[in-house]
Amino acid sequence: MSFKTSSTYSTIRAKIILPLLLFGATSFGQNFGANVTGNTATTFQYLQSDSTIGAVQPAEKSVMNSYTNVNYSLKGFTAGVRFESYLPHILGYPDRFSGSGIGYKYASYTNDIIDVTVGNFYEQFGSGMIFRSYEERSIGIDNALEGMKVRFRPVPGTEIKDIYGRPG
Repeated sequence: MSFKTSSTYSTIRAKIILPLLLFGATSFGQNFGANVTGNTATTFQYLQSDSTIGAVQPAEKSVMNSYTNVNYSLKGFTAGVRFESYLPHILGYPDRFSGSGIGYKYASYTNDIIDVTVGNFYEQFGSGMIFRSYEERSIGIDNALEGMKVRFRPVPGTEIKDIYGRPG
């Protein structure tokens, strides 16, 4: 999940433009029965020395993790993206989280009989003892799959689930 950032200017520009696009898309989408939703989360830490506990200020005086999700839905179709930014990542996060970019994207179609998702997705079988992919932002876990997921419900009470993918 490493993203290359050309400059701080492009990161600031993305943080300003993305909310404006979200607002504009929501206004536009409402007129045609579509729904655009989203959310933003930022964790910012300012680091400083503390002689009481022996903490020394590192070279980076501040660190930040930000995420913005934008989802679009119309009848049975849904699509979405998540823009992520680690400038630099907060302490304790794996080093693979650095830079800015699109870290999650998907498109899916759902009806009474079948659900098909392509792109990134989370899934688990049963209680998750056999297989579980999930995210827990507070501790830096995001093991989404990138591939395809199909759920088939031929009769009520029966579901056949098939997934194909790689860690995304």
